[in-house]
Amino acid sequence: MRRHNGFTTLTFAAPPKVAPAVPTPAKPKAAPPAPKTAAAAPPDPMKLVLDRLRKHTTNRPKKEKTLLSHLKANLGTEASEADATRLLEKLIKPGYIKIDDKESVSYQI
Repeated sequence: MRRHNGFTTLTFAAPPKVAPAVPTPAKPKAAPPAPKTAAAAPPDPMKLVLDRLRKHTTNRPKKEKTLLSHLKANLGTEASEADATRLLEKLIKPGYIKIDDKESVSYQI
């Protein structure tokens, strides 16, 4: 084993070698992004809800009240209770969802 007088004499403690500064060429300015001409159409809420209900077959609301809150959450923060009720009616009319007299929900999707 060899003894050193200080840390500066150690090979791994040497000051890092600094590479000479190389001037970098100036980058050309990128063109500004083109303005959007048409806003993307929002997705159909009924299609969105049906896709989510089809995907989560084991985790669907069982009662009408929980289904309404689920629909309201899927519609977004600005949706009202009336919006969720209208969407529920749209799902019942073609037979995607059936609600019995005990307010239990069954799915035909």
